Amino acid sequence: MKKLTSLLAFFFFTLVSVFCAEPFATYTLSNGLTVFIKEDSSVAVTTIELAVKAGYSSQTADDAGIAPLYVRLVDENADSRINTSCNADSASFTITAAASKTDQAFELLAQECIFSSFTDEQILNSYQTYSQELSAYEQTATGLINSAIDSRVFSEQPWKQDSGAYPAAFAQYSAEEIRTKVTMLRDRLYVPGNAALFVTTPRTASDIVKMVEQHFASWKAQAIFVPSDKKLPKESKRKFVITDDSFSEALTQIVVQFVTLSASQADTLSAAFNALSSTYTQRLLSDPLIALRSDAYLACSSTQRGGNARLILQALMEEPYSFVQTEESQKEKDCSSAAQAERFVTLAKESAHLTRRQLVAAQAQVQASYKSTMGNSVQAMQVLCDFWSHNAEYGSGGFYERFLDMQTASFSLSHTELAAAVDAEEPFVFVLVNTKTYEAQKKSFDSLGWTLVTHDSAAWYTRPFLKQFSQGLKDKISTQAKNKIASLYFADEAITEAQRFYAINKEQLYSTTLSNGIPLTVKSSPDSQTITVSLAIQGGKLSGTPYLRTILVNAFAANIQAEINALRLKNAFIAQTLIKAWTEETLSYITIQCNQEDLEACLTATCNAVVFGEITPVMADNLVYEQKAEVNQYLQNTTNQLQTQALSLLFRGTPYEKLYDTNTSILENAQYNLVALAYTQLLDAALYSIVMTGDIDSESAVSLAQKTFGSLKEQTVRSPYQPIPHPEKNSGTCYAQLNHTFTTDMPAELASEDSPILVPTTEFSDPVIMFFRAPDLASERQVLNALVQTLSHLMEEELSQTVKAQAARAQLPYASISIDSLLHTALFDQAYQNARTHLLELLSKPQGLSLISDWIVSAFSDTRTNEGTALLIQEGIRDGNAAQYLEDYLFLETLSLEQLLFYAKTLLPEHPFTAYSKDSEQ
Repeated sequence: MKKLTSLLAFFFFTLVSVFCAEPFATYTLSNGLTVFIKEDSSVAVTTIELAVKAGYSSQTADDAGIAPLYVRLVDENADSRINTSCNADSASFTITAAASKTDQAFELLAQECIFSSFTDEQILNSYQTYSQELSAYEQTATGLINSAIDSRVFSEQPWKQDSGAYPAAFAQYSAEEIRTKVTMLRDRLYVPGNAALFVTTPRTASDIVKMVEQHFASWKAQAIFVPSDKKLPKESKRKFVITDDSFSEALTQIVVQFVTLSASQADTLSAAFNALSSTYTQRLLSDPLIALRSDAYLACSSTQRGGNARLILQALMEEPYSFVQTEESQKEKDCSSAAQAERFVTLAKESAHLTRRQLVAAQAQVQASYKSTMGNSVQAMQVLCDFWSHNAEYGSGGFYERFLDMQTASFSLSHTELAAAVDAEEPFVFVLVNTKTYEAQKKSFDSLGWTLVTHDSAAWYTRPFLKQFSQGLKDKISTQAKNKIASLYFADEAITEAQRFYAINKEQLYSTTLSNGIPLTVKSSPDSQTITVSLAIQGGKLSGTPYLRTILVNAFAANIQAEINALRLKNAFIAQTLIKAWTEETLSYITIQCNQEDLEACLTATCNAVVFGEITPVMADNLVYEQKAEVNQYLQNTTNQLQTQALSLLFRGTPYEKLYDTNTSILENAQYNLVALAYTQLLDAALYSIVMTGDIDSESAVSLAQKTFGSLKEQTVRSPYQPIPHPEKNSGTCYAQLNHTFTTDMPAELASEDSPILVPTTEFSDPVIMFFRAPDLASERQVLNALVQTLSHLMEEELSQTVKAQAARAQLPYASISIDSLLHTALFDQAYQNARTHLLELLSKPQGLSLISDWIVSAFSDTRTNEGTALLIQEGIRDGNAAQYLEDYLFLETLSLEQLLFYAKTLLPEHPFTAYSKDSEQ
């Protein structure tokens, strides 16, 4: 007990030490608008979120549907750089801009979201589209489930949920009525005292406040009007069976919702139930009546919405005794879905009786989860925004303390208190079964007291005792220190934001070499609370047998996860980790995201995975099968076929040519012994380079890396990166023969009557791809990528079809623009010519410089996460410079109009190399 108590105290101290001082600046304008500012010199861009407490929960019975309609109006008519959303507690409007364009971003956000006005035509168009979507959604299985659950869990005011709008009533407004409704909601809720700005930026707080004052001070202050609203009778029943013909006959879905628990209780139980090999999981998996195939068919979560906390349990159950051989005499008499659900709830409630050890582990997981969620500045401000949205009162005093209390409340719980809270509640239980299943088991459902819910009775406005009512609705670094650092790099007295960003982040980069020759780069981010470890492994797809390295790296990642699971069972891991693996032309990558306190165990697990890990025959077979299936699926897409054949031509005579050979079957002779032996190649220290980003200092990073990866030995001589071929071809055409295949895993006899019938044809809408050779210099490659991105947008506007831009990379020196389906290729060629002309005209005028801000946002938004920063650094290392992304940022930011025009003319030829299908029509 003493050990457990000490562990709990450590976790509590850790969390409090993380949040004890307000990590953001807070200001309130004279009109009542609150501004939260997080200065973070590690991010290259400014992210601004305007949150207004105008979500679904702010709706009344009379204006349900108007809150999301207003957000939709803004989304459909505002600048495309503004991202909008409407959830239970708030409406959100977010924009990301280059640091130097922060002022313009504030201006745009204010004009488009606060001071905007909409024409009758705009309002009517959005209203009619949304009304049609509501009506269509009402008829779907998803609409049935959400309406049935929301109208009973939130029975007193169901219109305050996203399923709460009454489609029939909503569809009957006139143009004048809908304008009045929209105006009234905006006047009632879109007021400064009901809104807040959340800003993550490399700019100073004082700069931000001046900008906010300039653009938002004229927002008129007024009282928040809270209209009277109705309340319906509270739902007294707790067990419901939802039926529909579209539900599976083989599966029974159960949804259990505990709605009286506090947020900390729900979070703690969710963590306990989700723990590896938890009592909850083991009890349910071992019960033959419940019949769960695996823990993948179980889900548990806690949520807060509209000020309500809920613990939500879900499962997909199969026919009882499907997975356990049981004598007939030992089976339950009642094996219906109703009996399964009753047993499920009983076992779930029993599982909430945690031991002291289980409670401490769950509390530690909750703490780690909060810390992980706030892993970077943008995420941390999002958590703060969410809390602000459902926190009833802001107030200058106590808000941050309440925010902190929310994150530490779990530590005040006892295991007896949790068990008592669960035992005292009769949760809402919803069982989803096919109509035929229900009819066959109706007697059992009736005898156990279940209430039937169908499409006709799901939504609140369809229930008999509400018909009359619904019918009525129907009629951290200081500014001085940062500037001092920047002055070491730049002599100019007036230091730009780009120069400041470069200087500060260059200081946070540290590169060294471990004793065995493995290069290590560390990027410290003081405002982060998580760490990303990125491994680059030399060889890539060009290493030996095609696709073999992909299999080895995927196996490596799987073994890392297995090692982590083993350590977690020993309580060595607290938070969840996220592992990704992929292979490119000359390099493979594995990234591991973890909390700072888990880094040593994470590196140990990774090193153990390569030293002691092995590939079993079953694993090898699965990996080979998955890789073959992935490649086959990739090549069924005609655009991918065209790109592969075009790149094969572009790289003819180079080592890259074999990467695009689609005529040779892959991994044909991949025997187990070959795969297992090849895995030992990963023991070679000469293959690796490591990047760590986030909440770590260089000294600790070097120590931990040396302790783990430093134990590997160089088995070959470390060689420079494999040279990338740079073909000269930048014009011309190629025509590829494409295979138009249509596949399905459904036998013909099982296909529905309305399945499409394939008929012979020679008319295909085929893809077209244009390729642009990248310059050798990395920063100029960024310019090409930016120009190609802009071209794709311009072409998309002309063709009214999706046009994709693919960036050039260090390992693939071609950018491309493609369209998946076009009947006449001449349209694409003409669209390119028109877009190129338009772009050159734009770059001949001063407003052409405005494109740079969009390019910076696109290229450097990844700096908002540790993983994104790590991958930017890895890309730079491939170019020979870990700080390359910083130099690219500075290069783009300082381009002149003359330089832009020069690059556009040089990098975008009049007739780029273009790949067509042989079947295409001109």
